[in-house]
Amino acid sequence: MAHPTSTHRQRLQEAAFILRIRENGAAHPVPGHPVAGRDGVFPLPIPPQSIRVNQPTRIGVMDTPYGAVADEQGAAPPQWDIEGQFLLSARSVEGVTLDAYTAQRALEAYIRYYLETNRERARAQQPLLTLEWHDTYQGHSWEVVPLLVPLGQRSNASPLIERWTLKLKGLRPVGPPQAAADPVSGGLEADPEQVIAAFCAEREEVAGA
Repeated sequence: MAHPTSTHRQRLQEAAFILRIRENGAAHPVPGHPVAGRDGVFPLPIPPQSIRVNQPTRIGVMDTPYGAVADEQGAAPPQWDIEGQFLLSARSVEGVTLDAYTAQRALEAYIRYYLETNRERARAQQPLLTLEWHDTYQGHSWEVVPLLVPLGQRSNASPLIERWTLKLKGLRPVGPPQAAADPVSGGLEADPEQVIAAFCAEREEVAGA
């Protein structure tokens, strides 16, 4: 089997998959959340098992007696179908040790907080929070909205593994997280604390506030 090039290997090692909630362009801490309580950032502890990106086109076709007429408006924002699993072995995320069960509940609570907070803000006619998805492997950085809550899925064959599915609809591109001067070595197995420190510049500002 062919081996990846050094450039591809480095890109794999530096890959990070990050959700973050923002308020007027600034970090928005999630109250009481074990992972995002300080700066609104939720790094996935391990890379997703599957990321499928679809980008439909804005084309409408109208049939006529003499053929068809196409109204072409370019490409629509992408949509991500992301699937992953949290393993039995506990991992450190934002300095907090989470097992599969608590990591799954944390991801679910994170998305629920975004949805419920924006529902309340909309009723009060207040500015809404924004949710961002950053996939540094693909170079995707988008403001998104979740199309479902990522509830845990288990089976009798693997009752200790929490599987999840997250669907995100892109709204508009945003700036990528700031890269560190020295790439994180072994990012596929790195402590997410290091990944966030490397890719999210506002983290230290929030911590020092």
